[in-house]
Amino acid sequence: MKNPRNLVGPQIRKLRSEQRLTQPMLAARCRRWGWDLSRETLAKIESQLRWVADFELICLAKALPVEPKDLWPAQLRDWRKPAQQRPNETRTKSRAKKNKGHVETKLLETSLSLYLSPIQVKQILKQPDLLKPGAVQKTVSILFSDIANFSKISERMDPDDLVKLLNNYYETAISCIHKTEGTVMNLIGDAILAIWNAPQDQKDHQARACQAALLLNESLIRFDLNNRNLPLRTRVGLHTGIVCVGNIGSATHFDYTAIGESVNMASRLEGLNKQLGTNILATRDMQKSVENQLISRLVGHFRFKGFDQVVQVHELIGGLEDNSEKETWREIFETALHRFQRSAFDEAQRGFCETLKYKPNDGPSKFYLERISELRLRSLPSDWAGEIDLREK
Repeated sequence: MKNPRNLVGPQIRKLRSEQRLTQPMLAARCRRWGWDLSRETLAKIESQLRWVADFELICLAKALPVEPKDLWPAQLRDWRKPAQQRPNETRTKSRAKKNKGHVETKLLETSLSLYLSPIQVKQILKQPDLLKPGAVQKTVSILFSDIANFSKISERMDPDDLVKLLNNYYETAISCIHKTEGTVMNLIGDAILAIWNAPQDQKDHQARACQAALLLNESLIRFDLNNRNLPLRTRVGLHTGIVCVGNIGSATHFDYTAIGESVNMASRLEGLNKQLGTNILATRDMQKSVENQLISRLVGHFRFKGFDQVVQVHELIGGLEDNSEKETWREIFETALHRFQRSAFDEAQRGFCETLKYKPNDGPSKFYLERISELRLRSLPSDWAGEIDLREK
């Protein structure tokens, strides 16, 4: 017998137009849905489920990833009893309506668990207004991540192995977001969009987002050790700003999501990682909230495509416990960047080369050495202050 998991939607709505559940009616429906039921089975079902409401409840229960006994065992025992022992029809209809609401709550809880941590799901269920269509403007912290060189990885893998790898990756990444009580908004291919401070207020939302990014970076190091496929490196962009957040869509289909320039900024920062050879980049608005809690460094001022203002960008490096071994090369890089922004390219070049002696694979140092070679061939405006114009997203 085929699993009636898909028996929700049009089929249920059609059944609602009928009152009495007869054996011929049940047989016709089951044949149409592809259920191979014997006459004895049909007779048994017809004797136990006198009303369409009873049948609808069982179908809804089948659509849940839990056993029916975990939902309302007392009610399910009722429909298993012979007809003469079941409650009267009025009580059955009332109970069916009540149980349907319970099933819908379970379905909603299952859906919310894809986006939120278990603690947040319980809190959201106590605030039903948050589940209605509509959106508000709110300041949130945004994390946008992407897997580096994912196209090359996907080309070298069997499709089934690729899907398994992605699923394992998402398990690891989403757990890092949920540990800091973030909200997963979208999974787009190999990209993740998550926010903090919505739907519920979080006073320390900037710190939570930064901690999630560092936790994700550390978790992927362990993930790679247990993964025999190509190594995964995730690039992360962090920004805080005003977005339009809420249930956005049509009357029949909407998603809880966030839109606005702040989301685009986080996406641009994620892309900048590719050029700088970094893992986690954040705007100054984000970084200043954690500068006394985490190690970071200024990597420059950039003007992104689609934005007029110049943005101060910082790299998040790690916790304060690792500060001693990273302090030397960070100070040398900071001095070199200061010289670059004042057009002292010879001194800046020496400084970036010195940084590479302490950190041979430092991406930002290599980036500025290439820029110095290009800028020496151009005439710079008098008000140039070291900002880099980026033409790519």
